[in-house]
Amino acid sequence: MSFLVLFGSLALLAISWLLSHILTCLSLPGAYGPALARWTDAWYIWKIWQGKYEAYDIEAHKDGSRKIVRIGPRMYSIDDPAMARVIYGISSPLPKSGWYDAWGDPRIPNHNLFSARDRAVHGLMRRKVASMYSMSTIKSYEPYVDSCVALLLKRFDEFAESGEMFDLQQWMQCYAFDVIGEITFGRRVGFLESGGQDIDGIMRGLEDANAFSTLSGVNAVLLPILLVLYGNPVRGIASFARKLQSDSDDIGIKEKHGGETFLTKVQRLQKEDPEEYERFRVQTLTLTGNVAAGSDTTSISLTSAIYHLLTTNGVAKSMYEELDSQGFCSSLDEHITFDQAQQLPYLQMVIKEALRLHPAVGLPMWREVVGSGLDVDGTHFPPGTLIGINPWVAHRNAKVFGTNAADFIPERWDPQHASSETLAAMEQYYLPFGAGARTCIGKHISSLEMVKLIPELVRRYEFKCLSGELKTVNRWFVKPQKVLFSVKRRGLRS
Repeated sequence: MSFLVLFGSLALLAISWLLSHILTCLSLPGAYGPALARWTDAWYIWKIWQGKYEAYDIEAHKDGSRKIVRIGPRMYSIDDPAMARVIYGISSPLPKSGWYDAWGDPRIPNHNLFSARDRAVHGLMRRKVASMYSMSTIKSYEPYVDSCVALLLKRFDEFAESGEMFDLQQWMQCYAFDVIGEITFGRRVGFLESGGQDIDGIMRGLEDANAFSTLSGVNAVLLPILLVLYGNPVRGIASFARKLQSDSDDIGIKEKHGGETFLTKVQRLQKEDPEEYERFRVQTLTLTGNVAAGSDTTSISLTSAIYHLLTTNGVAKSMYEELDSQGFCSSLDEHITFDQAQQLPYLQMVIKEALRLHPAVGLPMWREVVGSGLDVDGTHFPPGTLIGINPWVAHRNAKVFGTNAADFIPERWDPQHASSETLAAMEQYYLPFGAGARTCIGKHISSLEMVKLIPELVRRYEFKCLSGELKTVNRWFVKPQKVLFSVKRRGLRS
């Protein structure tokens, strides 16, 4: 009898939950989207698992003519330039959604800058370390970047001599990871020396961590399955960062090139104010954060920029001519400096266009509606609804970027070709690093790595793409796969 009572109680609870779920789904605003998405997250999870979600999102929004697409019971993808500031602006009241909890330690609220949902706590954490990521500070790391550029150029010289093809994405990640090792710990991780090998499996670990956090953040019910598939890759990244720190401490790394590393600054803060150091988890915010986020995003951006400039008719020629006009192609003895690169407008337009056409993030950046709700294009979203803009969708909005938004055209950013109104509209809907108070804190590191490497490759080498169309997998970051090239050295200009 007691079993029947228990069974009946559980059945009643299940029916009650199901009815409540149905009523909730029906009460939320209707919108274009797959029928299944109205009732369950399963459709969105499946699209993420397939690794091509951004392609669906772009098609569903129809180049900006459809502003709202429903992709889950309470999840809506938005494509509306007028809403970008409302959702992501500095004064926006919308917090990050619970999806971001999966990117931190579940035992510690607001564990890191990316996962922190409390806006006030995030602001305090960011201010504690912001000076380490300022442009003036990042410029001091230029000699560290130069050493990695020199080593990568040596590898490319070897490819040119042997005629061997190589995976551009793999080598861009090796470069980006070794730069992070240099500026964070004062030593390269060793990817460039190792011939592109995945040291300690950390590159694969980052891919697994992205998939693990992205999927478990959508629905925690997936955790047991994901733990079987991936183990706990997030913990592995933290362990790898601690190993790099320990190795640097053990061999007594000295400051090189006259600049302080992140590790030195963090250790000084720990000595000066141990209470603040622990309160804000400074090591997690900087050392671990650099390792976790510093190579994937930059390598994706570099691969996109180099791939498109080399495969789009006339772009490599225009960049070479710009470099040659400044005398950079008649002598290769010195690296082009960051300040010199800032004076190369076509280079800057190529990088900007690459980040527009292929932003690293390929899913909506979710925010939770609070207060009395939010209106988007005449549709009212009640509190608890999740809304977000996908940078891949925003950057292909034809009303903002033109009917050729799917094409790689650096000149669209040229003030001589575009009106000030058009440029302003594009800037306002340009989201490769996020927006507002949650803009990526490491964007200047990425910019430094890109402007230091790209002109060196263009003035020294001629490339041949062997892969055809760029293939990607989207697990939050839209990562290129097997981007094969061959290379030969250019002759010096007289």
